[in-house]
Amino acid sequence: MARNRRARRLSEGTIHALLLLCALVSIITTVGIVVTLLTESVNFFRQVPVWDFISGTRWTPNFADQSFGVLPLIGGTLLVAVGASIVALPVGLATAIFLSEYAPDRLRRVLKPALEVLAGIPTVVYGYFALTFITPNFVERTTWPACMERKVAGRPDPSRLKTGCGVKPVRKGSRFSNSVAL
Repeated sequence: MARNRRARRLSEGTIHALLLLCALVSIITTVGIVVTLLTESVNFFRQVPVWDFISGTRWTPNFADQSFGVLPLIGGTLLVAVGASIVALPVGLATAIFLSEYAPDRLRRVLKPALEVLAGIPTVVYGYFALTFITPNFVERTTWPACMERKVAGRPDPSRLKTGCGVKPVRKGSRFSNSVAL
């Protein structure tokens, strides 16, 4: 009997030590991330004024004349968030009302777990799927100006502005060759 207690205490102590180690690793990792972000941010804002960063309208960090204006990125993010909300809120609310009030029990037993599994997938995975599969198929199947058939991301090309398309496709193999901007 005393041997079982001693073995149980030893195994519980080992488990407690492992869980404590995992918690400490998590805390140390978080502190490391925060310290890295803070030091890099301080170094960045020593070179770029905060007001220029917030109110600038050009984001060209890789050009000779560097500019770090984040305003277009914020505007684009807000535009996408509003557009997604316009679609997702009514569809989500209608789905929730249907499942809770109108769906037959048999259908609810199938749809509810399926939706819960889909809700558990990170949105980054959905975005990557859309970028690599849906967008190229959408671009190929829709009518676009001739200069936008393959890749629609690129840099302005003044010679194509007359045709209504000021985008020059990015050369294959560059780091932007998988980018798509609609």
